[in-house]
Amino acid sequence: MIGVSVPGVAFGRAVILFFLFLPVIFAITRIDWRRLLSTPLQYSSFPSKMRLLALTCMLIGLAWLVSCALSIDPMKSFSTYARTMALGIMCYLLTMFLARDTQTFDTACKALVVANSAILLAAIVSLYVNESLFELYRSLKGYDASTIQTLKPYFSVAVCILPLVLWYGFRERGVWGILAVLHIPFTLLLIYGRGEQPGLSASIGLGSAVIALIGVWALTRVPRRIAWILVMPVIMGITTFTGYIVYNLPVPPISEAMTPTIGFPDWHRQVIWGFTIDIIEGAPVFGVGPNTVNLMPGANDLIPGMNQEYIPSHPHNWVLEIAAETGILGAALLLTAVLLGLRALFQFTKQDETAAWAAIALYSAFWTSSLGNFSIWSAWWLAVFAVLMSFPLAAVVRGTNPRAGAI
Repeated sequence: MIGVSVPGVAFGRAVILFFLFLPVIFAITRIDWRRLLSTPLQYSSFPSKMRLLALTCMLIGLAWLVSCALSIDPMKSFSTYARTMALGIMCYLLTMFLARDTQTFDTACKALVVANSAILLAAIVSLYVNESLFELYRSLKGYDASTIQTLKPYFSVAVCILPLVLWYGFRERGVWGILAVLHIPFTLLLIYGRGEQPGLSASIGLGSAVIALIGVWALTRVPRRIAWILVMPVIMGITTFTGYIVYNLPVPPISEAMTPTIGFPDWHRQVIWGFTIDIIEGAPVFGVGPNTVNLMPGANDLIPGMNQEYIPSHPHNWVLEIAAETGILGAALLLTAVLLGLRALFQFTKQDETAAWAAIALYSAFWTSSLGNFSIWSAWWLAVFAVLMSFPLAAVVRGTNPRAGAI
C-alpha cells in the first residue's frame, strides 16, 4: 500500500492519506520506542554531518511555533504546524519500516513501479487517444471535470516518481528496467498535456532534477576548493535573477492600465507575488501565521481587469509563502535546512551511490516545482514527498547501518 499511495493521487489528492493509514499504523507498532527515545533523538547521537541539519530543524520548529502564537488565525496555524510535524515523523517511521526488511522494501518498490506504470498509461491514453477510461472517474467526480485539470496535480507527482522508478528499474533490470525506460517518454507526454496546458512547474521540476544530477556529479569529480569556486557563481546568478524578478513585481493596488515589465512569470502570478511581498513587509520577522496568507485583508479581492483573486488560496511559491507566513526568519531557516539536506544527500553518494542519486533528483524536483504550484503546507503534497523520500533513504540507512531498521 505504501507504493500504491503516491500514484493514487491521480484519482484524488486525499487518496494518498487513505492508502497510508494502515502502513503507518503498522510501522508504529514495529518501532522500538524505548530505543527511539533514548538514542536517535539525543542530539549527540547524530552523525557530525547531520548535527547542523538537526539543529536547524529544531530551530525551524521553534520559530514556526512562535509564528503560530502570533498568527491572525492561531487555530488554523497550530493545526497546520501539528500536521506538518506529523508528516515529518511519518517520513522517519516509513524510512525505518522499509529499512528493516528487504522483502518489504522490494514489495513496496515494485508496487510503486507497477501502480505508476498503469496510471501513467491510463493518463496518456485519456489525454491523447480516447477519454473513455476517464469517463468512469468523471461520473464520480462530476461531469464538469476536465481530463487535463484533473490530472494536473499528477503531473508534478509523476516527475517526482520518475527518479525512483529509474533507480529501481536499472538496479533490478529485466522487466523492471523496461518499465523504467518507458517511464521517460510517457512522463514527458504527460506533462506536455497535449500542448494545451503543459505542466510548467512539473517541467521545471524535471529540468532541475537533471541539472542537479549533472551538477552534483561534476562536483564529486573536482577538489573541494574548486567545487566552491564553481558553485559560487551559480549562487550569485540565482540570487541576481531572483532579485531582478522581485524588483520588477507590481506593487498593489493594481489597476487595469498596469502592464508587466518582465515576461516571466505570467501576469497573474506576478500580481500574486507582488501582493505577497507587500504582506512580508508588513510582518517581516514572524509573519502572519502558517497557512493564513489568504486570510489577510484584500487577499480575496478581485484583481481589476482579471477576475482573479490577489491570493487564490496560496501564493504559488513556497519561499514567498513561508516568508509571508513565518517571517524572514522562518524562511531563512527553512532555506538553510533545504540546502543542508541537499548537502547530506550529496555526502550519502559515498555510501549508497544509486539511492542517493535518486534522492537528489527527487529532492530537487520537489523543491523547484513547489516554486510555482501547490501550497507547501498541503498535506497531500508533503505526504507525496515524505513517502517517496522514504524509499531511497531506507536504502541508504540499510546500507550504512544494517541494524537501523530495528529502531
